[in-house]
Amino acid sequence: IVEEKNYGAYLETAGFFDIANRKLRYNAGVRWIYTNQLISGPITITVPRNATLAAGGQYPNTFPYAVTKHNYQAFLPSLNTVFEVTDDFQVRAAISRTMTRANPTTMLPGLNFSDQAAASASLGNPGLKPFFSNNIDLGAEYYTGGAGVFSVAVFRKALSGFTVSQTSTVPFSFLAPYGVQFATLSPTQQAGITSRGGPTAATINLAQQVNAAGLLTVNGMEFNWVQPLDFLLADWVGIEGMGF
Repeated sequence: IVEEKNYGAYLETAGFFDIANRKLRYNAGVRWIYTNQLISGPITITVPRNATLAAGGQYPNTFPYAVTKHNYQAFLPSLNTVFEVTDDFQVRAAISRTMTRANPTTMLPGLNFSDQAAASASLGNPGLKPFFSNNIDLGAEYYTGGAGVFSVAVFRKALSGFTVSQTSTVPFSFLAPYGVQFATLSPTQQAGITSRGGPTAATINLAQQVNAAGLLTVNGMEFNWVQPLDFLLADWVGIEGMGF
């Protein structure tokens, strides 16, 4: 279960300047966000004595909920400008800071084995934080008439705190708080643990999503061409609104 309470405030200004008889339009603003987050999920606590009992006579497992709470806040500014070089040709520039929340499915608590030998497992991470991107966008647009437009844009994004999968080697005893004990494993998993030295010596490859350190820079280009075909189809075959 993921529960959130989100609060936000916005401030914006917009206008234009005249430069050489052409308009430079702009809007600038900042958004403040504050989030209270509660993440809870069941953790299976198995009963060790069930390992010696036949099906139908076993004790029920318990499913206590692990609950974590945390909050975060951020200021997200942005500035967008458009210069009208001619009536049909415009250039754009924008800078902004954006935020993306972590995938909720990777934040749910709980542990799962991914193989029959109990050699690898995955663990949720309720402490994942959102990641941020500082963005620069430059573009140019040429309008060919009606809905027709050809545009090109370049961008750079500097991302911090993005989520990656991290695998670490932990002793089998590390899994005890998540309800995993040798006596509660399947016979195949017990055999795998035994072949690696038993529950006191065996290790597990544990994968978990974490917020990465450092900065990831992404550069890219975009091309767009919108071309109505009314000039060709409307007169010849009577079809309007087609295009690519």
